[in-house]
Parts: sequence; C-alpha cells; structure tokens
Amino acid sequence: MNAVISSLVERKNSLNCFSINVSTLRKNSLKQLRVILKELGKGNKMAKKYKYSYYVFDSKEDYDLFLELIELHGFTGKYDGFGRNEVYYFICGKFNPDEINKRKLLENEIKYIRLGLEKGFDVSIYNKPEYDYAQMEAIYEGMEMGLDISWYAKPEFDAFTMRIIKLGLEKDVDVSSVAKPELDDYDIFAEVLKQIHKKEKEE
Repeated sequence: MNAVISSLVERKNSLNCFSINVSTLRKNSLKQLRVILKELGKGNKMAKKYKYSYYVFDSKEDYDLFLELIELHGFTGKYDGFGRNEVYYFICGKFNPDEINKRKLLENEIKYIRLGLEKGFDVSIYNKPEYDYAQMEAIYEGMEMGLDISWYAKPEFDAFTMRIIKLGLEKDVDVSSVAKPELDDYDIFAEVLKQIHKKEKEE
C-alpha cells in the first residue's frame, strides 16, 4: 500500500478496524478506493474471526479456548453474561486454563480462582471440588488479609463456620480451641465472640 493509501487507512486496536479520511479520499482515484475497501474487508473478516458477541480476542487459540470453556461451564445462555465475563477475564489474564477446565464451575468459583492467581496465591488450596464458592471466597479473603487460613481451610467447615473462625483470626484471638470440625457451629460462634469480648476488655 503506497503512502497516499496509508494516509487514508488507519488500523485500530485488536479489532483491526479502519477509518477513512473523507477529505483526503476526494483527491484520490477510484482505483485507490478499491484498494482501501479491500483492506477494510480484510480487517472486518479478521475482527469477526476472533470475536464472540462483544468479546474480542488477540488469537484464534484464545477464541477457541473461550468457546470451549463457556460450553464446559454452561455459560452459553442468554442470561449467562456474568459467567462469560469471568471466562473472558481469565483468558485475558493469560492464566493456565488447567485451573478451570477440570470440572464444571460456577461463575463465582472462576472469579475467586482468577483473583487468587492475580494476587499470586496458591489457589490449589481452595480450587477443589469439595469447596463451594462461598468457602472459596472465605479462604481467598483470609489469604488476602495474610491470615493463617490453615485453621479453617477445611472442607468440613461450611462457609459460615469458616467466617466465624476467620473473624477470630482477624481479632487476633486464639482459635485453636474452636477450629475443630466436630464442634457445633453455634458453640464455635459463641466461643469466638466470648474471646473477642474478653480481649477487648483487656485492651
């Protein structure tokens, strides 16, 4: 493409769209216009090739991976936009797809796996089928806060119990006596609150 045509056509972002300078166009020949339209056609074909709805991908590999993952996780429906978004963010982050392609996941499960990877966390701690998204969230938040999550990162604890123990850790109380799966949720809750109130009085 010569310098005149180059001035008419401007490549834009990953969509490979083009814009035409109309004022410059009037000064040039029909032959040049045909060349420009041909280039526009190439750009449009490339954009469509790697585009799903409003999701745009840099490579055919990422595009195919997106289709594979939304099919696996059941995010192909009209109201599955949140799930598709999470898969898209994951792919754009260039994370290892093996983290989310072993089993069907909910959108929030993918979300906390992605957020953990972004933070550099060892997501294998909570990326397990025995945890639901609420448990994964509680573990992720504890890791983010720098807490010793080993006290409650156990499948035997539901999300509510995890958060009770997490609260105790946040308040810097000894949770060793309550972080036991055999204890009742209410007993754990009552003991953690008791220790928190005791610590606050001492301070």
